[in-house]
Amino acid sequence: MKNRLREIFKLKREYFKPSLSDLNNINQNLQSLIAFLNFEYVMSYSPLVREVDIKETNNWILNSKELYFPKVKHEELEVFKIENLEKDLKKGSFKIMEPKDSCFQSSRGAINAIIVPGVCFDENGYRLGFGRGYYDKFLDGFLGAKIGVCYEEFLTSDIYPEKHDIQMDFVVTEKSIYAQKKK
Repeated sequence: MKNRLREIFKLKREYFKPSLSDLNNINQNLQSLIAFLNFEYVMSYSPLVREVDIKETNNWILNSKELYFPKVKHEELEVFKIENLEKDLKKGSFKIMEPKDSCFQSSRGAINAIIVPGVCFDENGYRLGFGRGYYDKFLDGFLGAKIGVCYEEFLTSDIYPEKHDIQMDFVVTEKSIYAQKKK
């Protein structure tokens, strides 16, 4: 079921063209949430071509908070502090821009919010990723805020979470910030 849903939404992403206004709204909503809840240590991501482009938010975090990015090492995500978005990143696993080895390696406990990409999210804050499980493993036991980000077009009611799936605390879209009720 999940693999079929993943394929449907990945195909949908290929043809989806967000407006500049929608992109700006997502970034503004993300920044408003982070500022309102006073998150100071935020892990984000470097967007792939079809993911929500949150470079504007990454720059804002870098200039006003502490920014961290994940890096895949030994089949797990590890956390690195980013000081300069141009100098500290290189193309890594899965052609994703990730921290260079020279970046300061931190720990999951040092961050109080994580911005999480996904193929799609459901109305309860569950995420469907690319199927490798990196974020599910990383988020298991994470005590900070988990913030999913997607366009409204990629919200669905069809994700049926399994035991290992991690619920987001918030899902941010161009139209709203959805706070989730804990199950």
